[in-house]
Amino acid sequence: MAHCLGIHINTGRFEENLNYERQLIYRKVIMMNKYMSGPSNIYPNYIVDAPPNSKDLYSLGLDKLRFDNNLLSLGFSQVELSLISKLSEVNNKFKDYSITLVWFNLTANFINKGELEAYCTKKLLKLKQIYDKTLLNYDKLAISYSTQIKLILQSRELITLSYIKETLDILEYWKFLSSGKVTQELTSQTIGNCQTLLQLSSKLRNFKVKFYYLYLIGFTLIRLYKAVGPGERREILGVLDAVRELVGSFGGAGGRGGAGREGNSELGKFNDLVFKTGLKLIQAK
Repeated sequence: MAHCLGIHINTGRFEENLNYERQLIYRKVIMMNKYMSGPSNIYPNYIVDAPPNSKDLYSLGLDKLRFDNNLLSLGFSQVELSLISKLSEVNNKFKDYSITLVWFNLTANFINKGELEAYCTKKLLKLKQIYDKTLLNYDKLAISYSTQIKLILQSRELITLSYIKETLDILEYWKFLSSGKVTQELTSQTIGNCQTLLQLSSKLRNFKVKFYYLYLIGFTLIRLYKAVGPGERREILGVLDAVRELVGSFGGAGGRGGAGREGNSELGKFNDLVFKTGLKLIQAK
């Protein structure tokens, strides 16, 4: 649909604010496609190449694109509008650069495991560098907008969630091309990222997003379980038990929480069934 509408085409025929929106929408479509497909592309990928980096997404603030009146009408002050503009620049830059790092070549013919490891390690390092620079920008904003710390922290947490998700994608790609054989580094990073993701996702107010990340943790660690040793298995089981408790308390299928509508959707029931079945199978071993 995005291609049919021509959203991916760079053109000077539109005003800056419209081109800004077009580029943002196209990148969101790309990331949704990647999140659905995963590193193994279980869904068709109709986007051949990742788009080139666009400085317009982080050099043109929202306050310079005729959005002032719209945002002010929602009750934002001039200070909040200025901060939202700067946060959007920081977020857009991270997402724009990270897209290319989670763009995988499934037809790549790596000569040996060392070459594959070097390829994935380079992606992880580059992603970490981009993330660290993003955190530094958040720290600078926290100094300049000391009265708006809550808004800055909320934005920072969302970027951290994206960073961990993209890190897990790279690690999963590594494992996928390794035919399920994993190194100690891959195992440690995957478990560590899932533990951090568990802490962050448990605080999310949006239940759809919360369940997405909780099940992502569960499915990631269940797939990893059979490839690791006894020590790592105990760690994994601890995280999975915490996921099970959270899913139940926040209203997963059959849960006690107030978000039962999300957890009891058809997709929620399916995810819950797959997760609980997988957990029972590995606990029985």
